[in-house]
Amino acid sequence: MDESVDPRSARYRRRLYRSYLWIAILPFSFFVLLGAVAIILSQHIVIRELSALKEKNLQQVATNLELWFSEADSIALSLATDPELSRGAEYLLRTGIPSYADLKLYKSLQSLIASAVNSRQYIHSIAVATQGPSPLILTSTSGLVPSESYEDASWLSGVESHADEMTPWTVVREYRPLNNLPLTVPMLSFYRNILGTGTLERKGVLAVNIDIRRLDAVLAKAAESAGGRYLLVDRRSGKVIAGMKLGDAEGNVVGNLLAGLSVAQSVTPEATESSLYSTAHTTSLRSLKLGDADYLVASLVSDRFPFAYFLLSSSEEFRRIPNRIMGIGGLLALLAFVVGVALALALARRNFKLLDGILDIVDAARQGKPLPPFHTSKNEAQDYVVLSVLKTFVEHDYYKVQLSERELRQRTLELTALQAQMNPHFLFNTLTTIAFKAMQLTGGRNVVSEMVEQLSAMLAYGLADAKAQATLGAEFSHARRYMELQQRRFGPRFRCEWSEDPELSNTPCIKLMLQPLVENALEHGFSQGKHHGLVRVRSRRDEEPGFVRVEVEDDGAGMTAEQVAKIKALIAAEEENPGHIGLVNTVRRLLLAYGEGASYSIESEPGKGTKISLRFPSGGVQA
Repeated sequence: MDESVDPRSARYRRRLYRSYLWIAILPFSFFVLLGAVAIILSQHIVIRELSALKEKNLQQVATNLELWFSEADSIALSLATDPELSRGAEYLLRTGIPSYADLKLYKSLQSLIASAVNSRQYIHSIAVATQGPSPLILTSTSGLVPSESYEDASWLSGVESHADEMTPWTVVREYRPLNNLPLTVPMLSFYRNILGTGTLERKGVLAVNIDIRRLDAVLAKAAESAGGRYLLVDRRSGKVIAGMKLGDAEGNVVGNLLAGLSVAQSVTPEATESSLYSTAHTTSLRSLKLGDADYLVASLVSDRFPFAYFLLSSSEEFRRIPNRIMGIGGLLALLAFVVGVALALALARRNFKLLDGILDIVDAARQGKPLPPFHTSKNEAQDYVVLSVLKTFVEHDYYKVQLSERELRQRTLELTALQAQMNPHFLFNTLTTIAFKAMQLTGGRNVVSEMVEQLSAMLAYGLADAKAQATLGAEFSHARRYMELQQRRFGPRFRCEWSEDPELSNTPCIKLMLQPLVENALEHGFSQGKHHGLVRVRSRRDEEPGFVRVEVEDDGAGMTAEQVAKIKALIAAEEENPGHIGLVNTVRRLLLAYGEGASYSIESEPGKGTKISLRFPSGGVQA
């Protein structure tokens, strides 16, 4: 018995083990796939929520800073449009303090700008200068001082280029409190032109200076609580105002950040009770490479000021939770797989034990020995089914064996009878005698003897052992001999094209498979007197691996659909038909030899010819 089908063999049991494992793995695979989908969705949700949280954190920080900037600009606006400040500053900065009344005016103006600074810690100072030549400036830190001796005299640099500005402008600069020391304080100055009372005439300029160190402190505190690194960038100059230090790479990094602001969020003022600022546009986080680190960037753009806000969060922060979820999911999947394999092995061992008991009973029944005791299991329904099957097997096994043997003998006899129909021994002996007589008459080989020799070779091929398998190469040689005989008879009335795959020459097949089809093509395809007909014979590998296809095609008379259907019905009914005995018997022998592994097709059209195609396994006739 083949070891692969012997229930007691190790090979069979390994195969059964694998089948049980597949039973466990298939549901496991489904749940793994379902879990993978869940993990992917959860990762997407986590990343989306983290992105929303980062954007919300940036929005809160930007809102707080925008409030400071709006206050600074409002102070600058109120002071620049204050008639008392406009007239008083213009007078004092031109004349100084020559009288007590002038001193009182000075104290009033000094108190006005000092109170705006003292009530807001983020404002460093306020400075006022008048239009035209004036040796004095008014500041919140030093009062009325000569402009040359004021430690922050650089605040007036470039203001003349904005002389016609009706709106505020900002400048990021450095303030040196001590001229003799390299100490500098970074400043963000909000400038406004001072306009005359009731006119648009420029009377001077005013600057509200914000200490950038305060901005750095706010951004650093926000980074500690929310994570990430904050940046406040001047969009006009492309420089970082406050926040994360970028070093030598500042120009490239800021350029990349500003390049994506066309679709970024905006911070705009709204007069609502819930918030002063809100987003006008939303955008997904953008990726940024900074050194060896990868960041995801949330962006906000100020609609009122030339500023942009950025929050740089490490990509690792976004991957941490999804990776943890994936790790837990992987451990659970591995645990489920181990449990499934263990259950499959336990089930297989239990069924092997039951199978051994059944086989022992079957062997004892076959040998006529007393049946061994049947060990029942906890499953009563299973025990009932097993006992019923055993009883049925014992009662009918002998009859089934007899029936199988009879069917096998009948099949063998039918194969032999079909081949014997085409193998008349007496013709072979007679033709051999005729060939010798023809050579005696002419004193050597001649056309007659050659034709007889070819016909004898054909009969010798057909008289070989009917049970032995042929090869495609031998079948092609046999069919070629037949065609050569026919061409000697009919001359150029027809021709034959051969297309034989040399790699298939040793492929085993049934005998006398090809010649009857070629004979049919001649007899039925050109029986109506058509001249210059063509017969094509080819062998090739089938599209499905492991199968071979042999085709015989002619351009003769062809058949109608009704005639083709009739031939197929004869093949299926296994009835003889004198008109198509070669085709019917060949197809019937092919199907009988190969069973379901073989198939055939008939394609025909009246006036255009017929194509017969046989398909069978390349491994040989079934045992």
